[in-house]
Amino acid sequence: MFSAGCQQVIRFIFISIRHSLHLITNTKRDLNKETVIVIKSKIIKHVSLFFHGAYFVEGSEEVPVNLFHHGFKDLATIFFYMLVAIIMHAIIQEYVLDKINRKQHFSKTKHSKFNESGQLSAFYLFSSAWGASILLSENFLTNPVSLWEEYPHTLMQFQLKFYYICQLGYWLHAIPELYFQKTKKEDISRQLVYILLYLVHIAGAYILNLNRLGLVLLVLHYFVELLFHVSRLIYFSNENRQTGFTVWAVLFVIGRLLTLSLSVLTVGFGLSTAEKQGLDLATGNYNIFFVRITVLAAICLTQAFMMWKFINFQLRRWREHSQAQVSKKKQVPSKSKSKKDKGMAVLLLKALIRFTISNAGQSTWKTVMETFRISFFMCIYIYIIFFFFLFIFLEKKKNKEKKNRISFLKHIYIWVGVNYNCN
Repeated sequence: MFSAGCQQVIRFIFISIRHSLHLITNTKRDLNKETVIVIKSKIIKHVSLFFHGAYFVEGSEEVPVNLFHHGFKDLATIFFYMLVAIIMHAIIQEYVLDKINRKQHFSKTKHSKFNESGQLSAFYLFSSAWGASILLSENFLTNPVSLWEEYPHTLMQFQLKFYYICQLGYWLHAIPELYFQKTKKEDISRQLVYILLYLVHIAGAYILNLNRLGLVLLVLHYFVELLFHVSRLIYFSNENRQTGFTVWAVLFVIGRLLTLSLSVLTVGFGLSTAEKQGLDLATGNYNIFFVRITVLAAICLTQAFMMWKFINFQLRRWREHSQAQVSKKKQVPSKSKSKKDKGMAVLLLKALIRFTISNAGQSTWKTVMETFRISFFMCIYIYIIFFFFLFIFLEKKKNKEKKNRISFLKHIYIWVGVNYNCN
């Protein structure tokens, strides 16, 4: 088809040139306005014929969409993209982060944290934007029922499958990067924990055919983590800019609650009422009670662990802030004695304020913070346990209704049989 198109182009060009030369050579007078108009009309005619013949295509059949499923051959692809992630990690480190480090002159502790946040910020930004584009193109957000409808979701479009492969490849590459980056021994265990958590949850969603729910939760989590690491980078450049941490703290709690709600809604209610029930490895159906309970337990425990780390992080920041405030108050010189004409109420109020400031970093502050931590953490646990037991209760109720329905049908059958024999 390409050679035929080229032949048409050459043919129309030669015809246009021939007609133009014929008009010019056969005209005894100079080129006037009419001759130019005729030449232009001939050229436009042949050019329009070319475009009409080349681009006027009749309606054709729709191109079929190729769908993919997971398999053992994905391991080779994941390994390849793990190597690609190592190369991209080195490029970002050398051409972006190292140049910033030379200008800022960070300490060793800040240097390692800055590199970690810089790498993760780039990854979270790319992954959240890519995942959001998939959600919009597949209409998962406008149609939440599609998260559990027509389960199992064994067939995926290319972009969704490629997204999961890239995610697994990236988090696998983070393990050898601990050696390449010469991570401290005390930081290795912390980083290994969250790397393994990412791998387990992403691989679990990919293998159990919960890829739609996994994509929504990943985009939600990546967006919140992106805010944290961007706020961290801003804080390293200027320690007075801490507004980003406040925004992240609010969105972090909202993200945990949304994650739990979507998980319980999809796994607890959606899959439990799906048409296809039972375990079938051939078709990729894992919709049984044990698998649903295991998935919900894993998600709930992970969210509780993240909330525990979050609360400890906030308490550490508040203690550092309170100690800084106390040190500033101590540096201020004490004022002279109060005048005798001041009332007793004002003196008592001042004494109470001084006592509170002097004990802000000691027992009073610890008591308040411990009370806040326990109450906040208990609220999250009650929320998790409530949904967990609600899911179990509904499962038992559904099984009981099935048994009652079967026993009721048996009684009707026996009653009809007895009456028929009597007649």
